[in-house]
Amino acid sequence: MNDQAAGDRQLRDRILESRDGTAVQTSLETDAQVIARVTDGIYSQPASAFRELISNAYDADATEVTIQTDRPRFKRITISDNGNGMGPDAVAHLIRHIGGSAKRSSDGVELGITKSAEDPTLSPGGRKLIGKVGIGLFSVSHLTHSFQIITKVADQSWRTVASIRLRQYSETQNHIEGDPYEAGLVTIWQEPASDVEAHGTTIVLNGLKAAARETLRSSATWLAVSRNIQEPPRYHVGAVDLSRDYELADGAAGSPSLPWDPDDSPAYAFERFVDAIGEPNAGGQRNPQLNDLLDYYLRMVWQLSLAAPLPYVDEHPFDSTLSESWRYLFEGAGPSRVTRQLDDVPLRESMGWPTGIGVATDFRVVFDDLELKRPLKFSGLAQTSNAVKAPMVFVGHLREEFPEMPVESSGGPLEFYAYLMWMPKVVPIDDIGSLIRIHGASGSGFDETFLKYQVAETTRLKQIRCEIFVVQGLEGALNIDRESYNFSHTHVVRLTSWLHNALSRSIGAQKGVASSIRKQIRTEDAARQLDDLEDVVEAFWREALRSDADSPIPPVVWTDGSPSSIPRDKNADAIYLSRREILHESRASTKLMRAEAKVGAIAKVLSGMNLLEGLDESEIELLMSHLAKIVLVDE
Repeated sequence: MNDQAAGDRQLRDRILESRDGTAVQTSLETDAQVIARVTDGIYSQPASAFRELISNAYDADATEVTIQTDRPRFKRITISDNGNGMGPDAVAHLIRHIGGSAKRSSDGVELGITKSAEDPTLSPGGRKLIGKVGIGLFSVSHLTHSFQIITKVADQSWRTVASIRLRQYSETQNHIEGDPYEAGLVTIWQEPASDVEAHGTTIVLNGLKAAARETLRSSATWLAVSRNIQEPPRYHVGAVDLSRDYELADGAAGSPSLPWDPDDSPAYAFERFVDAIGEPNAGGQRNPQLNDLLDYYLRMVWQLSLAAPLPYVDEHPFDSTLSESWRYLFEGAGPSRVTRQLDDVPLRESMGWPTGIGVATDFRVVFDDLELKRPLKFSGLAQTSNAVKAPMVFVGHLREEFPEMPVESSGGPLEFYAYLMWMPKVVPIDDIGSLIRIHGASGSGFDETFLKYQVAETTRLKQIRCEIFVVQGLEGALNIDRESYNFSHTHVVRLTSWLHNALSRSIGAQKGVASSIRKQIRTEDAARQLDDLEDVVEAFWREALRSDADSPIPPVVWTDGSPSSIPRDKNADAIYLSRREILHESRASTKLMRAEAKVGAIAKVLSGMNLLEGLDESEIELLMSHLAKIVLVDE
């Protein structure tokens, strides 16, 4: 047994002995000095800490996570889950190995963290693990230096409680690189539990850091509002007056402005939240943006609902027929082409794809009074004057084995499913871009650059939302914060290439559809114009000339100006006009058709007034060519 294993077992035994009422005092040591820096600085926003705790609960096979805050005060926060919980062995390992996660290792099975030694990437319940390096729990260091862990495994009559006080890392400390670094102090004890069958973990955050409280309270925003620099957010949870012992502030800041009612169920409240943000002109803005619509707390909730492996607020796009959209399939490994799909069955069924891509239907997150769902909709979307009124959805699948590369270089196989959705208008504009999910979870929001797509398609790129569901690979390319990627990694290079080709194909298809629709509109407009001109001539002929009903209106016959284009049995009543001499055009087009209709109508009116009588062919051509220049000046 090595020294580390012996230390783990010793701490476990001391935790078990704490049942006699004597708490265990120990230090919190990191496996490397760099982790000390990580726990104090890698998670730059409170949202990141909540995201990591939700991921931990998911990896522990929780079906429900409940987060409770005392908003807008934010003096106390609890995060509870009904996952597997941790026994004394797992708690001891956690305390002694920050950054040395037992996930994806042989230790995971013994500690009840992973399913089997044969596949250490699965949770005991069979979920693909999201967490990676064992620092997720300590992301709370961004929020507080002091927190408590209360955890219990099923069929145990004792729960374990750990009270942790983190130490701020300082560059000025005298520390030898590679030696264990004392990151904090821990007090651990076990206490009796009457609910023997219960299991799960609760994290209690007390005494939040001032900076974290200021962020969660949107203090900078409310300061700007008080100085009349900006308007209050359309939706917010209210603000507090620190001078009155955290009572709600007076005026607009003190009264929460929410798009749901207090008695709404958590699920319905979240639906109303999403509907309010998805309005075409939410908050009276032409292009609604979350920063302008929401305070920090509500933006954080929105970000968490995007990041977690949750069901969609409506249907998963692959489970929908997308009846309001045009559907296309990316084909070829490039992809090299797109093919329109005309069947009306759900995409998953149409493609023969597996179920559960990118979501966990047995996972629920309730944040205060909202049950989070993925806040993306695929029907009832905003409309504009764009020629293409219906959204266009492009779907594809790639599995790359990298047979010519050793696993050490390639990272193994890469497999993902994806959709790109072009729509007339993306609301809110924060949803423009690409979002990559690994086993359903994401560490960031939408990337509006589409992984640095360089082609100048500014307008159409602002009309595209894309999700990529990675089911194998890419994990090795994640940076330690899980919010960015190593762009030189083989998997990122291949995924980027696929995405950029997919963008090119989808934009090309959208251009083709738009061009076809505009051409059809022009043709229909020209046909309507012909009908209108015929009605005008008919009215003139019947009313202005007071001619009887049987008097025919002379037809206009257009020729190319050559003798051969004039029929031998020339109609004596017809008016013959030359395209070349009058319109100076011979190539067929919608524009030419409109010009012929206008000039022909004038010729019929002149004929009805006998103003063409006595003029020879060249004189008629000269007159009509000048009239054509007048009426077609804006064409």
